[in-house]
Amino acid sequence: MNHLDYDALQSLVGTTVSEANPWDLNADGVISAADLVLFAGVLAAGGNQGILGDLDGDGIVDCSDYDNTVPALFGFNLGDNGYRFSLDANLDGKTDLDDYAAVRAAFYTADFDHDGFVVGDDYDAFSDAFAIGAISADFNRDGFVNGEDFDAYIVAFENGC
Repeated sequence: MNHLDYDALQSLVGTTVSEANPWDLNADGVISAADLVLFAGVLAAGGNQGILGDLDGDGIVDCSDYDNTVPALFGFNLGDNGYRFSLDANLDGKTDLDDYAAVRAAFYTADFDHDGFVVGDDYDAFSDAFAIGAISADFNRDGFVNGEDFDAYIVAFENGC
C-alpha cells in the first residue's frame, strides 16, 4: 500500500459497488471522498509499511507473530496509541474482532484440522492432502501444491504452531 494505490483509489471515486470491495473502506457501497480520507489516514499512520499479522516487523508472518496475536492488541482506532496498521485487516481505521479473526486466519498454521492443537493427526491429514495434490495442502498459498508447501508445513509443525 502506497501513494500509487491512493492514485488508483482516487480514479475510482464515484463508483458504486454492489458487493464488498476493498476500496470501499467505509463499506457504504460507494467509493467516495470519504474512502480517500480514510486511505490517506492509513498512509499517514504508516500504512505503507508492514505485512498483515507481522507483529514483530521482521517481514515474515510466523509462529512468533501467531503466538503474540491476542485480543488485547485489538480495539483501537486510527490515531490511538495502540493502533497497529498490521492488524487492521479491512483497513477501516479500527482494529476490532473482525480484524482479529482475519489476522488469525492469515497465519500459516500446522493445525491442519483446526481443532486448536498441533498433533500427529494434523501431520497425517496434511500428508494425505499433499499426496493427492489437494488445494488444502497449498500451505504457502501460492496456488501450487509442491515441495515448498511440504517444507513450510514441516517447519510450522516442528515449531508447534
